[in-house]
Amino acid sequence: MFHTEKDDANLDGQLSDAEVLNNGSNEAATAGADVFCVDDNTENTDLYDGILSNGNEKDKDMINDQLIRDGQAKLESEINTRFPLISELIPIDALHQEYSMEDEVYQGKVEDLKVNYSSIRKTRPDGNCFYRAFIFSYFESLIGNEQEQQRFLELCRDTRKGILDVLGFPDFTIDEFYEYFYEIITMIVSNKISNSEQLLAELDLPAVYDNIVVYLRLLTSYYLQKESEFFTNFIEGCGPIADFCKREVEPMYKESDHIHIIALSSVFDVTVRIVYMDRGAGGKVNEHDFSSFKAEGPCKPARVHLLYRPGHYDVLYDRNTPLARPKIAENGVSSEHKESVIVLREEADSSEASTSCTFNQAGPHSPQTLLSPKQRRLDSSQPSPFSSNQQDEDEANSTQPEL
Repeated sequence: MFHTEKDDANLDGQLSDAEVLNNGSNEAATAGADVFCVDDNTENTDLYDGILSNGNEKDKDMINDQLIRDGQAKLESEINTRFPLISELIPIDALHQEYSMEDEVYQGKVEDLKVNYSSIRKTRPDGNCFYRAFIFSYFESLIGNEQEQQRFLELCRDTRKGILDVLGFPDFTIDEFYEYFYEIITMIVSNKISNSEQLLAELDLPAVYDNIVVYLRLLTSYYLQKESEFFTNFIEGCGPIADFCKREVEPMYKESDHIHIIALSSVFDVTVRIVYMDRGAGGKVNEHDFSSFKAEGPCKPARVHLLYRPGHYDVLYDRNTPLARPKIAENGVSSEHKESVIVLREEADSSEASTSCTFNQAGPHSPQTLLSPKQRRLDSSQPSPFSSNQQDEDEANSTQPEL
């Protein structure tokens, strides 16, 4: 059977990303911190109470569904306000504060983690944490590495064609997501992004990061279906792999498991080291390297390092692998980063608006209309790409750039 992060969270007594959203706090997932309380709208509540008391069963069901949607929307808004998509560098020592001092298991494992790792970047607990952490870590590894940059540029072009061929999408349905993804890579190659602070500033807006996450999900789906004969063994009882991808891979906010990690590391042809910190016996954190299942010989050195705590992934920094990154901010947000974001948004005020694109594939995995790269800094509140409430819009009449 397919094994999920939620299973790990239940076994470990902690919460997954989805459960964090329901409870409203990332700290609640690791330290039992306070959860958010959502204020009720008194006027709506009185109206709903009247219908629930006197209405028919159909009306009651509709009101109950609406109350659930309203509550979920408010909780998600709290999460989006409180937690950045990805944080500044945070020293490993800060993890001690997330667990009770009497919790010898986790306090000991934080100490063990410090032996080989110096810091982390936390990701927003919204179900997309693996993809956000993976791509930030990989993009960082590209900075200053010309050989890897050229290899990956060629790989990007090949895999884009693979998505179109295997998933059967028309060109225009993925161009928007690909443009966001490819633009960051070209900025790294051209040294417009030459350090981690600049990378963070570029990815710090949902309209940018979410589009990239969509593309990573499509890449993962493409590879799972391309190599379906191999990956079918991992999802026994979950139906055809194409259906599995539509349910568990392509939609935003769906959590990731080993099958997703193997697929994405195989697409990128990189080794991903996952450091597991849970309540397992032994007092030590456990490491596991994921690489392309087609690779021959020993694994390549790990290029991406992630910390996994039940239900959640963060970026992890190996002490022995220096990267182009800024000084760790004591309060988690450096003044340099704030200034970078302000500059980007000021530039956006004078940028020319461009047309947007609609993903016209049917089904619950269809994204809403998103901003193009030229518009990306104009509106950081752009809704997330995949939504079950998509309203189709006419496709803008514009010429797509050749990529």
